[in-house]
Amino acid sequence: MDTLGRELRINDLSGDLTQVSQYRGTVCAVKTVDYVKRRLIGEYRDEATRATAAKTELANSLLPLIQHLNPADFELLVTLVIARSGWQQVSVSGKTMKDIDLELIMPLTGDRGLVQIKSKADSRLIDECFSEMLNWGSDYRLFFAYHTWVGNEPEAKAVAGKTNGSILGGMQLALSVIEAGLTDWLINKVR
Repeated sequence: MDTLGRELRINDLSGDLTQVSQYRGTVCAVKTVDYVKRRLIGEYRDEATRATAAKTELANSLLPLIQHLNPADFELLVTLVIARSGWQQVSVSGKTMKDIDLELIMPLTGDRGLVQIKSKADSRLIDECFSEMLNWGSDYRLFFAYHTWVGNEPEAKAVAGKTNGSILGGMQLALSVIEAGLTDWLINKVR
């Protein structure tokens, strides 16, 4: 753990440091002492800080583009984000099922999921949608996706905590677009 309480994992450390572990049973010089000190006190390289800020700025610029999508394209975007995270769609989007837009399966684990997609949301709507999805059974992971929150944004996290559901909206959705490699797709859709 660093001094801020964040876990330090080998996979998250620079190769400059982790390559030292290859010299077992021998004495070697650690040339990255400053790096180790910075990581232990919770600081990052300047380049990593700038890249993180650029990613946040990109997400901030993508959110208004997401909000310009028509409902069908927004549903397609959410479907693509979910698919690129490993879930497979097992139902036709919102056509045959009244209460959900997508039924999913995670092939590796067999977990099943349900998704409701709305352009705008508030805590009342999310409560209603999660209640409806719970009627399908307790063995489903529940997801609610939106791009515009109507009301107090912190309410969304409180609602998700009560339902054990996952809420994908606003900045989290914009960051997911980046991580899923859908930035160009989105830009081309709303040019």
